[in-house]
Amino acid sequence: MRSLQINQSDTFGGAAIASYRLHQVLLQKKIDSKLLVGTVRERDPNIARVPRYLLAEKVIRQFTRRIGLNYLEYFRSLRIDRHPFVENADVVNLHNLHTGYFNYLAIPRLSKKKPLVLTMHDMWTITGHCAYSLDCGKWESGCGACPYPNVYPEIRMDLTKLEWRLKSWAFGKPRITVITPSLWLKQIAEKSLLKNQEILHIPNGLNLKIYKPLPKAVSRKRLGIGARDFVIMFAAHDLSDPRKGLSDIVSAAITLSEESVVRRKITLLLLGQNSNIPKNLFPDSINVVMPGYLNDDQDKVHCFSAADVFFFPTQADNLPIVLQESMACGTPMISYPVGGVPELVRDGKTGMIIQKGDRRSLVHSFRTLLQDLEFAKRLSNNCRRLAESEYSDELQAERYIKVYKNAIEKFRKS
Repeated sequence: MRSLQINQSDTFGGAAIASYRLHQVLLQKKIDSKLLVGTVRERDPNIARVPRYLLAEKVIRQFTRRIGLNYLEYFRSLRIDRHPFVENADVVNLHNLHTGYFNYLAIPRLSKKKPLVLTMHDMWTITGHCAYSLDCGKWESGCGACPYPNVYPEIRMDLTKLEWRLKSWAFGKPRITVITPSLWLKQIAEKSLLKNQEILHIPNGLNLKIYKPLPKAVSRKRLGIGARDFVIMFAAHDLSDPRKGLSDIVSAAITLSEESVVRRKITLLLLGQNSNIPKNLFPDSINVVMPGYLNDDQDKVHCFSAADVFFFPTQADNLPIVLQESMACGTPMISYPVGGVPELVRDGKTGMIIQKGDRRSLVHSFRTLLQDLEFAKRLSNNCRRLAESEYSDELQAERYIKVYKNAIEKFRKS
């Protein structure tokens, strides 16, 4: 079997990492897998860039962005079916088609040439423009009068009703097998413009031979963290972005460090770009370790293994890869009840769910893990067991291969 993944990047971003990991495990299972992407970072003959007319796109983009119809300027992808990777594929797996490299109006033509599988990494496919609708439900009936024009990808003019209709034609009419990594997104897709498609739930997987608990003492020594410290881990692409919640974790850590019952040093392990963080943000009472933005899997595994807890204050998400990584390394998690997060952070089993912005509950959660070592150990063991039973890349690949075979068979009979 020859499969092709189309995505915005090979390895940059959560959706890209998910499809690249799938690509790698498919290769291990003797599937001839290739990637066709918007931006290429890896040197690999199995990876190619989506062809583009850069100058023409730049000119047309001035118009499409002004009227609020993002990504229609990438007209060369309307003939993506002529690319050798597509021509040679038995099945094409679409992933994130936004970020600026692909015209989704190419889908109907492509669906006549190849069986299509669409993996949804967010809500963009089913909305009038946004990747996450927050508390808006207009995507169910057709969008229009958008309450969140500044949500990514932002729009200058409100043509969300038209974009929703274009997507309904592009994604809703052709035969496409839809895969959602979370049950939350599956339930949403079933009420959307995709409701007449076959919609399946297959969680993303990861290599559990790489992502596994390491001796805490070894990982802490490598990072320069004290053996008895209580280590709170936090990650964001840009730590200085006020939307990411760094201020919440710093405030909670300060409160915790000032409590007389806490007899361990509090260490914040912060992953991400940190050049714009004010120097006076952290008091002397808190130890701060900032390794920067990490791409290397082994570096990330050492960070998760060094941590006592991972705090992930996401505002909207599908099935966050970073939470799967934490789980696989046996690190309990604290997060909010948004999207598919509770499918990973199972309250009282693999971590703790708190309400958005509830700093008192955040402090309480940290205190509980710090003082109740038996409870913390139980959460850690549950994390690893759940990763092994539900989120291995081997299991994900087996499920995808079955979907690919079924899609190919249905296409041949049609």
